[in-house]
Amino acid sequence: MASLYSLRGDLRTWTATHANAAVLPDPICDECVNSAIAVMAEAHLWRGQETTSIPLTYPATAESLPLPPDFVTHKAVYAQSSSGPPQQLGYIERTLRDEWVRSETPAGGVRDPDYPQVAPAGGSEMAGVQYAIWQECLYLLPIPSSDVSLVLDYFARPAPLTLADDHNFFTDRYLHVVRIGALADAYAYLHEDERSMAYRALFESWLTRTILDDKTTVLAGGTRSRGV
Repeated sequence: MASLYSLRGDLRTWTATHANAAVLPDPICDECVNSAIAVMAEAHLWRGQETTSIPLTYPATAESLPLPPDFVTHKAVYAQSSSGPPQQLGYIERTLRDEWVRSETPAGGVRDPDYPQVAPAGGSEMAGVQYAIWQECLYLLPIPSSDVSLVLDYFARPAPLTLADDHNFFTDRYLHVVRIGALADAYAYLHEDERSMAYRALFESWLTRTILDDKTTVLAGGTRSRGV
């Protein structure tokens, strides 16, 4: 496990012949580290980004519900039940959403023809209810006439490391890759372009290998998502 504090020290040590604490202050080190982590998170859906059992309440007659700010992509949505286990809802793929739009004439709702319209309220609650995701919002189709308790499983965007003791999945498991990616940005900040390019190439090579490692671990160990 490596903290943000130790990574700051690593960057200064590795660039010691080109910089010092005054030239490579904490805010610059932090930006380099968080940039490397952000690139890694954008390149792959890592098992360390899986977030499960997040409760949401879908308000009655609401057109949509905003997703959590760190939402990247969904794994599953469940409707809570007072009489049994959570019921996993089906996801409406884009083609099916288009067909659904053409078969309905709602009084209001989303107007983009590529995405779901909102069905009129009514009918048996949660019977045949499906969900769609559009513009970082969750849609239940048709709209429920009463509040619905949901549970969301999704991949989350890692929060930036800000405190000296902060660490996350990437610094714990793939410290060597984070460090090399941060060094690429640190050398770019120091205008050491050749060194920056060399470390950038190494970072991309190691990132490819770690993605394969993460995929292998997921296949071997299953998933943390319930009901899948």
